[in-house]
Amino acid sequence: MTAYTLWLLRSDAIKSGLAISAIFTRSFEDHLTQSLRVTELAGVNAASSEKGQLNLRQMETNFVFILHNSPFLRSVSLLDESNLIIASSNSANLGVTVPTKDFFPIAAGTQSFLRIGTPWAGRDFADGHAVGNQLPKDTPARFLPATHGVDIGPRSLTLLVALNPDYFLNYMSRQFDTRSGSVEVLRLDGIQLMSTDYEQRFGAPKNEFAKRRLFYEVESGEFEQSVHGERTVLTAFRVSSLYPLAVVTHIQRDYALSQWETETKTILGIVVPTLLIVSLLSISRYRRQLLLEAKTNESNRLQKINAARVFTNSHEGIMMCAADGSILDVNDAFTRITGYSRDEVLGQNPRILRSGRQTKEFYADLWRDLSEHGFWSGELWNRHKNGEIYAEMLTISAVSDSQGVVQQFVGQFADVTKRKMLDDQVRLMAFFDPLTMLPNRRMLNDRLSQAMATSKRSGLCGALMFLDLDNFKPLNDTYGHEVGDSLLIEVATRLKGCLREVDTVARFGGDEFVVILSELMIDKTQSTAQARGVAEKIRATLALPFFLRQAQPGKEDTVIEHGCSISIGVVVFANHELSETAILKCADAAMYQAKAGGRNAIRFCEAHLVADETPSRRLSSSGAQSDVLNPALERLD
Repeated sequence: MTAYTLWLLRSDAIKSGLAISAIFTRSFEDHLTQSLRVTELAGVNAASSEKGQLNLRQMETNFVFILHNSPFLRSVSLLDESNLIIASSNSANLGVTVPTKDFFPIAAGTQSFLRIGTPWAGRDFADGHAVGNQLPKDTPARFLPATHGVDIGPRSLTLLVALNPDYFLNYMSRQFDTRSGSVEVLRLDGIQLMSTDYEQRFGAPKNEFAKRRLFYEVESGEFEQSVHGERTVLTAFRVSSLYPLAVVTHIQRDYALSQWETETKTILGIVVPTLLIVSLLSISRYRRQLLLEAKTNESNRLQKINAARVFTNSHEGIMMCAADGSILDVNDAFTRITGYSRDEVLGQNPRILRSGRQTKEFYADLWRDLSEHGFWSGELWNRHKNGEIYAEMLTISAVSDSQGVVQQFVGQFADVTKRKMLDDQVRLMAFFDPLTMLPNRRMLNDRLSQAMATSKRSGLCGALMFLDLDNFKPLNDTYGHEVGDSLLIEVATRLKGCLREVDTVARFGGDEFVVILSELMIDKTQSTAQARGVAEKIRATLALPFFLRQAQPGKEDTVIEHGCSISIGVVVFANHELSETAILKCADAAMYQAKAGGRNAIRFCEAHLVADETPSRRLSSSGAQSDVLNPALERLD
């Protein structure tokens, strides 16, 4: 019985050591993965560029900002196609070539994922070099390079970061007693990236992992192993959920069994001298069981405390509901996001947060996924207590008992309203002119296609006007671009006031505007008269004087009275007789003829007499000739 008891205690001690090793491994892997994830997202966002334009100075400013908030980074840089650093938070890195051939995993085509290289010696790429199989004491200054591909316009560039291994090692050393073992980080191909054991050579392959291919078979595991045939350690490993690396924790078996050895000596010291004290051994074992139960209870209590801390201190809202949907508990973040206090929602149904934007079918699909898979994740709109609508990213998980019966639902959500607003701003910048807030060329092409489709479907005519302000450049040269911009804004306002809701006015560029008239008369003559009437209305409206304000530094603003005229080219179309490009060319050529004829005029281009996609255009009998039209079309081409 004594031998069996000692064997059980030894097994428990080893299992406890493996469990502790696994807990540390999970904690360190989560910290490392989250740090790399933050770096990846921040770096890719910082390296992105509006409209595909490469702005290296802005990127370097973004890189420096990232570095100030990331103690685990040495530098953030950008590589061109030849692996030359063209932008960096450390100006000394500029011009340095960083070979990435040996980075893992091997890249095939565009590097749209994180790749990790072998350790480098030095403080940064400017004074560093790749090393391998060296002791940390020989190269005290070191860092880890990592890359991630980014596409900027037609170019495929590479984001390069220098990770500071000392930060992660210090974090691990504070959490883990290095006297009891060591923690190391390996690439999935077995290359050691960092270790708390300064007797380990970083950059060296760990054959025991590479040969067994553990990282490719399971996500995590625990086992005993012999190190160099000298000592046995309790090893736990965990592969990162996002990146090609794994965290491995070793606890010396002797350290894990130290308490067991003490207990063994005590038991044997009592059993060997005499068998008369068997009763005392029984009492001792009984007390031992009580002690183990007390430790288990204490461990459970600490786990509950930790879970409560996570529940309370989480930045995301958490809501726990019973199987019938009534709310059991919420955390502080829930109160902050929704505006409802805990007492107000306890016992309520989550439908009190509904905004009304989601349909019944949406919620039916949600509950079907929960029933079938026990999990649902997605975006939806909810309503704040004060009535404001906000967007949230919500994850709902079903919690079942041992019989598979759902007992609770746990919802975790974050407010993503600001991100949605940013998406709307990006769309606004993509389809509207930032100065006049009129549709830009991209939106104009879409509206013109819709107008032509409507004309083909209904048989009604449509018209397109090309407008150009006369003598706009002298105003800019005399009073400055701010006054010119004010005129363009006022012109845009007046143009919108001359049109119907079904019509479109867009800024084509500079002082040029395009107007699309939809749903005119079926008869071409009547629709031409309609278009002429609108054109005359526009010309008369813009002929009224403009009062523009010019800022004077240190003085009162000056009001400038400016008279404006406009040259207009018009084409009336129906039934897809011309393509979008041909219609624009025809109207622009007619406008060019109005300019050539003395400006402040209206000219029509006869669309039915023009061959599609042909550079020659013939104007109406108002005086336009094809020999004048051709130069304008060549300018457009």
